[in-house]
Amino acid sequence: MNSAILRGLVLLVGCCLLNGCATISVWQGMNVTKEPALPTRLEVYHSETKHDFLIAYDEFRGTAHEPRRRAYWLRENATNISHNHKPHFVPINQASSLSAVPVFETFANARSATNAHFVLLGPNGYTFKLCDEPGASDVFGEIKDEIKSNELPSYVSSAGRALQIALTPVAVAADVSIVGVAAAAVLGPPSKPSGLHAGP
Repeated sequence: MNSAILRGLVLLVGCCLLNGCATISVWQGMNVTKEPALPTRLEVYHSETKHDFLIAYDEFRGTAHEPRRRAYWLRENATNISHNHKPHFVPINQASSLSAVPVFETFANARSATNAHFVLLGPNGYTFKLCDEPGASDVFGEIKDEIKSNELPSYVSSAGRALQIALTPVAVAADVSIVGVAAAAVLGPPSKPSGLHAGP
């Protein structure tokens, strides 16, 4: 096989292996996902005027920080949360004028408490379900059936996304440099044209 063709094949393989490594690292290795803390300290409040539920929980901020208390409205953020997008958070003090809905870890505890309406916490601690007793005034009936079972927010933070966007041009430049170095190492310095001769 012609040596130039062989070098080209080696270069092509090298480009395929090296190209995009830095850029991929930025977008895959720097995702900052915000998730609920455990325990979540879930609290649920009902608003008759908004026909919605205010959800309050603790968000994990890393082992070196205390959890952050978060609150959001369930109905207006249902689409964002189902697509792992950040919900629109509101001040926790909005709960001060609302009716608290009791939260239980087991259905048996909820039954024994004889509450007409309650929230059942899922076994993993991240999910919860809105429940009401048969025959009770259907306060949850105003919520669509598919929203009655919920998961607390898990999303990529805007700060992490902004850093990824800022670093992308640097990562792309690094990838180009790597490919250039690989090409120089494989192909070597350009040879002198054979048609040129030294003078007598």
